Amino acid sequence: MDPVTTPPAPAPAPAPAVVVPTPTPAVVVPAPPPAPAVVVPPVVAPPPVVEPHKAPPAPAHDGHDVMRRALVRSEVVRVAEKVGAIDADTVLALVADQFTVADDGRVVVSRDPRQTIEDHLRSYLASKPFLLKPLAPAGGSPASAVVVPPSAPAPIDLSTSAGLTDLARKTAVALGLRRAG
Repeated sequence: MDPVTTPPAPAPAPAPAVVVPTPTPAVVVPAPPPAPAVVVPPVVAPPPVVEPHKAPPAPAHDGHDVMRRALVRSEVVRVAEKVGAIDADTVLALVADQFTVADDGRVVVSRDPRQTIEDHLRSYLASKPFLLKPLAPAGGSPASAVVVPPSAPAPIDLSTSAGLTDLARKTAVALGLRRAG
């Protein structure tokens, strides 16, 4: 038999080269800054809208209301001058809401329709003497206490816009739609 030939043994492989890393200086890399924390505000309902205090709406001015106010105005001013008020319009501003017009067209005291306007104004003015004209001092001449009214104002010139405006204002005051002044 033939001798079996064995293949020659392979030559040992050269040993792999081992690469020894050279020491490199250590580089310290700072860590990235932390991401800013995102703060999500809580969902809050908007505050309720607070409306400022509103005055009640002005009543509609119908013809009857205007006439009632004109009647009260004329009667109170007339009586206030009669009982000795310094300024009848001031008295009217203070007491106008205390009067009403009865069904028959008379101006009466709201709280007590049986009381006369004159009695009511006398009692009201007695509690507020500063609204009354001064009386003559005892033993003195009454002439010193007489108040001389100013001369009558010049007539209104209706040919100018200022004159027409003045007329409109005076008419509005006379009807009680506007305060004097």
